[in-house]
Amino acid sequence: MNSYTNIVDNREQDFPALLPTWKVQTLPVGDFWIGISGELVAPGAIIIERKTIFDLEASMKDGRYREQRTRLQAFAEEHKAHIAYIIEGNLDNAKSFTKTVLWKWFLRLPFVHRIPILQTRNKQETADLLQVLASMWLSDYTEFRDGKKTDYITTIKHTHTKGEQRDDPVVFASTVLSSCKGISPATAKVILEGCGGSLEGVMAASVEKIAAIPNGKTKVGQAKAKKLFELLHYKTSGVNQSSPSLPTEEEPEMTQS
Repeated sequence: MNSYTNIVDNREQDFPALLPTWKVQTLPVGDFWIGISGELVAPGAIIIERKTIFDLEASMKDGRYREQRTRLQAFAEEHKAHIAYIIEGNLDNAKSFTKTVLWKWFLRLPFVHRIPILQTRNKQETADLLQVLASMWLSDYTEFRDGKKTDYITTIKHTHTKGEQRDDPVVFASTVLSSCKGISPATAKVILEGCGGSLEGVMAASVEKIAAIPNGKTKVGQAKAKKLFELLHYKTSGVNQSSPSLPTEEEPEMTQS
């Protein structure tokens, strides 16, 4: 992967000291950029606008907020970047607007404009949050750029909405495995692949083999593997003592051969 840098706007005077490894320069939009490749904004980069409660109130009163948001959105769309707001401070300290008015503004950003809001108490916490976000971005760059891969959603959707898919062995096997608590459809997929691509292969695998199957940056693990193994090999020849007793009139039917 290319080398990426992060930038703090030079008008954010206190932050070069709080973010000493970040470059300082004049930014055309936003106050912080995460994910810069040379002079270019990398696809999936994050552009953040920071506002204190008092900054927010002032920009709402004079109309700058809408103009700033529009420029952020246009720039992000052009460069395929993410944008977010950091709101610094306590809403209870607002002077010009009621908390209800500010809440309405908060709610419109993520639900109408699709812009996340992050709230911090002070500059130090803002800097700490930015460092965590930058670290996450670097370690999960592909997901920030392309979004989380969710092939398993298609599998579940097909299982429930497309009749022809219900006879697909992979769909069926993935659904069976993901019925186990703790086994997501994505984990079910890697377990299948690690056991030869079939439910029969999973049934024949030991707990140790399932536990050792790579699952992203980790492995499936002993706890999930043991739970899955026990469910797959559960014997139904007798009534489980932990299960509620069945009605008396139905018990003879269950014992018929």
